[in-house]
Amino acid sequence: MNLVLIGLRGSGKSKLGKMLAKKLHLNFIDIDHEIEELCEQKIPLIIGEHGWPYFRKKEKEVVEEVSKLNHNVIATGGGSIIDPENAKNLRRNSKTVYLHISAEKATKRIKNSTNRPALTHNISKLKEMQQLYEERHHIYEENADIIFKRTDDLEEDSEKIIDMLSNNS
Repeated sequence: MNLVLIGLRGSGKSKLGKMLAKKLHLNFIDIDHEIEELCEQKIPLIIGEHGWPYFRKKEKEVVEEVSKLNHNVIATGGGSIIDPENAKNLRRNSKTVYLHISAEKATKRIKNSTNRPALTHNISKLKEMQQLYEERHHIYEENADIIFKRTDDLEEDSEKIIDMLSNNS
């Protein structure tokens, strides 16, 4: 069984995922990191040189391989789950937790990040995040076993998620 974290950029999938993996004595896998390892480039370079379709193709390859593993906490990229095949693979032997966060809060959390290339042609990061939230929120909800509203307290959130998992088994 795996624990898969889904949600917008900035929702804390990687940070919270590492904490959950440690507390649950599971391995931690970050899909974006695995793509970078596979391509031997950072995500902005992959997208800059090859484009989003190439990135999504590599993401699908990584998701397919990672979803065959067991005993992991998997932090997905914000868009990983929007591909129906990825969603099916990730949910195969997993509990999926949607880390719900507002577009405004996500924007604040990622405002200084240089590893998150633009996904839309909107003028501001806030408008982009609002658009992504509108497009993806229902997909995240549909693919989640648990919907968890994030706070700014990683420790408390990790404990609450562990409690929810034990009550949801």
